[in-house]
Amino acid sequence: MPDPIGVPLDPYVWQFLQKQAKLMQDINQEMAVCHCELKWPQIVCANPEITLCPSSSLSKQKKAMIRLIKTWKQDALAEFSRIMARYVAIKCKIKSVHWKDTKNRLVKDVALIITDISEEMVVIAGNRAAVDSAEKEVRKCMEKPMSQSERENQSIEISVSVIPGRYAVLNNAGLEKNIHNEYPCLKIFYDDTKKTVQLCGLPVEVYKVKADLLEKILNMPCTSVPIDPYVFNYLQHVDNKPMSEILFTRKKINAFYELENDTVLLFGHAAKDLLEAENQIKTGLQHKCIQVENGEIIKKQQWSSLLAFLRKKYSSPQENVVIDEPVGKENKVIIAGFSKAVTEVYQKLNDFIDRNTHMEKVIPAKSLVAVQFVEKEKSSLYLQLRKKGVTTDVVVNSVGTDLNFGRGPLCKALLAKAGPELEAEFDKEIDRNSVFPDEGSVLCTTGCALACKYVLHAIVPLWDGLQGQTLKILEGIIDSCLKKTEELGLNSIAFPAIGTGGFGFPKTLVSELMFDMVFKFSSNHTQKTLKEVHFLLSPKDLDNIQVEEECAQHAGLSENGMVITQGGKLLCKKIMHLISSNDVKSQVSVVLEKCERRKYKSVSFPAIGTGQAGQYPAKVADEMLDAIVEFATETSVQHLKKIKIVIFQANMLRDFYESMKKREGSDSSITVFSGGKTQLIEKKKPVVLEKKVDLATFQICGESKKNVDATESWIKNLILKEQFENIISDELIENFDERQIDALADLQRRKHVTIQLENKHSPHHVKISGISRDVCFVSVEVQKMIQKMKDAEEEQSKAELVYNLVEWRYPGSNGSFVAFDKLTNMQLEDAKIAKKTHLIVRINKNNCSVDLNNLKAIDDQGRTINIQRVPKNKDKQSIELPAQWEDMREERVKLVNLKPSSREYVEVQNRFKKTCPNFVIEKNKLFPQAISYLEKTFQVRKSSGTILLSRPIAGYANLCPNMISTQAQEFVGMLSTVKHEIIHALGFSAGLFAFYRDDDGKPLTTRYADGLPPFNERLMLLLVLPGCNPLAVDG
Repeated sequence: MPDPIGVPLDPYVWQFLQKQAKLMQDINQEMAVCHCELKWPQIVCANPEITLCPSSSLSKQKKAMIRLIKTWKQDALAEFSRIMARYVAIKCKIKSVHWKDTKNRLVKDVALIITDISEEMVVIAGNRAAVDSAEKEVRKCMEKPMSQSERENQSIEISVSVIPGRYAVLNNAGLEKNIHNEYPCLKIFYDDTKKTVQLCGLPVEVYKVKADLLEKILNMPCTSVPIDPYVFNYLQHVDNKPMSEILFTRKKINAFYELENDTVLLFGHAAKDLLEAENQIKTGLQHKCIQVENGEIIKKQQWSSLLAFLRKKYSSPQENVVIDEPVGKENKVIIAGFSKAVTEVYQKLNDFIDRNTHMEKVIPAKSLVAVQFVEKEKSSLYLQLRKKGVTTDVVVNSVGTDLNFGRGPLCKALLAKAGPELEAEFDKEIDRNSVFPDEGSVLCTTGCALACKYVLHAIVPLWDGLQGQTLKILEGIIDSCLKKTEELGLNSIAFPAIGTGGFGFPKTLVSELMFDMVFKFSSNHTQKTLKEVHFLLSPKDLDNIQVEEECAQHAGLSENGMVITQGGKLLCKKIMHLISSNDVKSQVSVVLEKCERRKYKSVSFPAIGTGQAGQYPAKVADEMLDAIVEFATETSVQHLKKIKIVIFQANMLRDFYESMKKREGSDSSITVFSGGKTQLIEKKKPVVLEKKVDLATFQICGESKKNVDATESWIKNLILKEQFENIISDELIENFDERQIDALADLQRRKHVTIQLENKHSPHHVKISGISRDVCFVSVEVQKMIQKMKDAEEEQSKAELVYNLVEWRYPGSNGSFVAFDKLTNMQLEDAKIAKKTHLIVRINKNNCSVDLNNLKAIDDQGRTINIQRVPKNKDKQSIELPAQWEDMREERVKLVNLKPSSREYVEVQNRFKKTCPNFVIEKNKLFPQAISYLEKTFQVRKSSGTILLSRPIAGYANLCPNMISTQAQEFVGMLSTVKHEIIHALGFSAGLFAFYRDDDGKPLTTRYADGLPPFNERLMLLLVLPGCNPLAVDG
């Protein structure tokens, strides 16, 4: 059983209770609830003390007895303090003149007693409410105007011992403010050195405030919190006052903590504060343990340096940590403190241990693939550099905009070799700068333990996909590093593939940019000291290593503005890398002469300078061909037999074609192969789509054969479930050329599908097999490809139709007018129909602005050129119609039945059976609009034309659930296709679009005088010309 507890009792309160037997009986009953019996002091006692004893009921609690015994002392004291808080005794200073009448009134109250101590001092004891009321009455009656000198003479000063944390809680709750409001003249302050509250004022005020203060401290909510022993050890190393401020006060939690034995005691202003404080101390603090298997690691000087660096870095109150090193045989490193700081320190120490832990163990592998994977993934960029024996004065390191050191693979390797001093120097360099480093900044530190003199740390941004300035920033970084090396008077610098790791820059783009910037620096600067530029290559980039190494070796040593390397993986023996220059003709001449000297038989040029250099294609074409002609005519050529110019941009073909035409027929051996009637017709090579063969091997390991067999079955079912096949048939598939085949091959590479071209059927088919979602995506792309071909064919047909109706001309070289090409002819006519005033076209390689009203054109030099517009059916009056055609007689609609023996019927029947061999034609009728229009335009077409339906005017849309993709970008395309087909199923066709009207009945398409729109002769469809927006159809 617990030992009895003695609690001192105020003698005046004891006098009051002796006269209140009923109150003492009530107190005994209340304490019995806590299994406590009270032994009251003797009646006459100078220092009365009450004893709290465990009652016999405590031993009868059985299962709960152990728990109750453990907390009995705390519970009994808390309950007794709560009960006794109802009673209080205060001392009041009085004046005999005013006291007699006041005392006579007060003694009538049975809830208190009054004891005279002296002529000027009495004690009032009893029920708290009654005492407070009596005190106010005494103060009111005794209060007389008092001079400052009298107050000072009567004032006293006392000290009350209070722990700083508890006082902080009370003060945060408004203690001092409330005291000043009630006692304006009372002085109160906390003495941190003595850990006491100093009270100075009139005795009655001082003792009253003291009693209230002690009561608040006694009744302050408190709870004990079990905590991790390592975190408890950490709290023993820090001051609880600032720690409570950081953990609680700054989080607006009015609480503080104290350490007692092996637990943490939390005190707060309210129960809510205790709950929040407990949660905060458990989440805000933590510990981590690192098991060190090799004890030699922690004996290294680098380990000591790292610990010293970390302790200094994490020494501020806001992120303080304690690092306990291993003691004796225990190889444990314990980090305890603020959670965020602990995590960071743990990561840095763990990385160091991982880098310096060397283990060797033979692990047998059944699969060669597993061994190759491990070898490939464990390669190190820095180790590769050291194996090659490359030494350099400067190494470039890439750092993110958050300035967090050691994230990328190269940065980690450098930090591991250089030690923590490298990061410490980097931090000092940041602090030394008056301006915070931004994207593109380059900071310089020494190489520390690295085999180089300096390290340049570049602040690299994240790749923005050419949407912003990141490429420009990377250019500036490379240029700054080269200039900095020159400023330092050093001979060599080593670049990694900056930005290609976690920053997301494309490897090919960075590779090209680095070489371009080095060549540019080499050609634009006179190098004083810089002689070598090394490029650190990842072992994975095997295809580019040969070319890149040679370019790196020749950087700054170019001959005649070029560097010659091996062809790498390209189908050529050599590559000539030209340094950018505006003199294209000179560059081509130098290349041709060098090829002849080296006895090369052939050479291929791109359109030099038309890319990033921004040179005009026509100028480049003239200069390149001039150089080739001069080389062929002025030089005795013995070895170089074939010169090719490869044009990748379709818009440049015309410029090179025009330049070559000017030289056709000259003495030079140049043959023009281009469009037009004189074009050399070659037999079209059949395009072949490479068959895709994807072999996937699953190696399954398990605890039993049953598990392996079940897994194999599950994989097969999953593969079959995800497989789908779709066939697309269209006449235009037969016309697929290399562009479409390349696009299909690219889709086949990127997606999990196999694409087959089947030309044994009519029309040709594209068969797509693979994973459902990818089959759906590729199917949509193929449909878009076919639609693009249809659109191009439609555009060409429209241009042909417009050319048959009207011809636009410009002056030729011999004074006669020359017709524009058909596309330009259509653009001019469309612009005139749309009532545009001006249009920009090309005349004699010059951009000209055509005034469509005055038929004048003004070129770049301000010269005026006359333009002609010649309608081809202007003077044709008579119209010769086929004999079998009937007169419309002003009818807008007329159905014409076709006989099975007629040419039109046979034409439609043959085309229909190509795509629908199993269907029977019930009716075949001509479009009445087409007949009416043919009557007007027959003389221009000079043929009756054939009937081709571009779309059915009724039908159904068949939806395949397995083809519906869940990916957003693919779903949008499918949705558009479904809408498109449903519109056809509802009865809409391309032939109806030309008859659309707005809500007021006005035509939305261009109409002729007879009210009909233009007609597509080839497709037998009425056209919707550009600028129209059909909304409602006629009728």
